[in-house]
This record gives sequence, structure tokens and C-alpha cells, in this order.
Amino acid sequence: MQGRWADWVIMAAGVAPAVGWAWHGMIGPGMAAMLMLGMGIVLAACMAITRPGLVAAEVCVLLLAVLLVLTPTYAGFADQAAAAWTAWAAGAVAGLLSLLCLPLSYREYRRVLAYRSKQNA
Repeated sequence: MQGRWADWVIMAAGVAPAVGWAWHGMIGPGMAAMLMLGMGIVLAACMAITRPGLVAAEVCVLLLAVLLVLTPTYAGFADQAAAAWTAWAAGAVAGLLSLLCLPLSYREYRRVLAYRSKQNA
């Protein structure tokens, strides 16, 4: 259970862009990108919280966070400062914390794997 606070912060960081498009009055591809990436981060963080040994959830958060950081440039809303900063900040927080959680998740995966192999022997 150690380190799970970071997954909760990642979930909060995913909620910000998921609803941030409404705060910033965005319409179009930028809105869709922020909504989908934010909800993807929330879903992956929820998977990481409920299944601590699921390394793929942390990797998914990392990939979605990188995409979220790149979104203002490629979705064309880098000129809207508030929306761009929301995407950059939320993506950076989610990405850095997923890097922090990755070793913890892998350690939990190895522990469960060792327990299962011990029971099958």
C-alpha cells in the first residue's frame, strides 16, 4: 500500500484536463484531446489503485501523460495560455508520479508472482 497516494494524485491530475476544457471554453479537437486523455489517465489511475501490481496501468499513465504534454502543440491550442498550462501541468504531474509508482508496482507484481509460484509448488 506504500506509495498509493501518488496514484490518487495522478487521478486528480487526470480530472483537471478532463473537465478543464469546460473552464477554458474550448471547442474542437483540443477539447476532445483534453477530455479523452484526461479520462484515460483517470481510468488508468483507477486501475493502478485497485490492482497495485498492474505495471501496465502505470505505463499507460506515463504514455497518456506524455501525450497530454504534447497535446497543446499538436491539437492547436498552445496559444490559449490557461488551457495549455492545464495540459502541461497535469501531464507533467501525472508523468513524474507514474515514474515514481512504476518500481512500486513492479515490486508488488513480483511479490504476487512469487506467492503464486510458491502455492503451485
